[in-house]
Amino acid sequence: MKETNTLEERRILLEMELSYLGNSEFENAVKLYMTEHLGDSFLLCPASINYHRQYPGGLFDHCIEVYNIYKGFFNSLKLNIPKHIQHKREMLCVSLLHDVQKIFKYIPDQAPQYIPKIPFCHSVFPIYDFKARTGVDIPDHLANIILSHMGPWTDADRYPQTLFEVLFHAADNASARLNTLKEKRK
Repeated sequence: MKETNTLEERRILLEMELSYLGNSEFENAVKLYMTEHLGDSFLLCPASINYHRQYPGGLFDHCIEVYNIYKGFFNSLKLNIPKHIQHKREMLCVSLLHDVQKIFKYIPDQAPQYIPKIPFCHSVFPIYDFKARTGVDIPDHLANIILSHMGPWTDADRYPQTLFEVLFHAADNASARLNTLKEKRK
């Protein structure tokens, strides 16, 4: 993905990614959350203001890159799990959701009214906001991946414990660090 994608190009890319999802209650809620509840804010938000992908749309680029790195890790292990297609769809959902709190940090006028009243941790917010806006719970095994994605580098609520949590944490970290290095070289 290139930094110069227009908002319309990003909308098309998001729709393309969402088209891979199935029709479970959770996956349908993710589609609704990303397009109706977050909308263009997700597509315009930077991934960071100090480290990586500091441009409008950087958050979307980061989330898709995390998913692609995760898929690479997953495929390289040649894991024989029964529902691997379903697992990849779920991990696309996790990738899209894991950093949504950044929208409300970097674009404060988009923040829901309940944000100032509740002290949110980086990893807890996506789970709380998703439930508040869609009425659907993120399945526990996926919520745990979101809760642990920051690992030992922050005041994480949970460190990665399962193989999928470790792989996702590594993918998120790789995306952030690789792009931080690229941006420092410019």
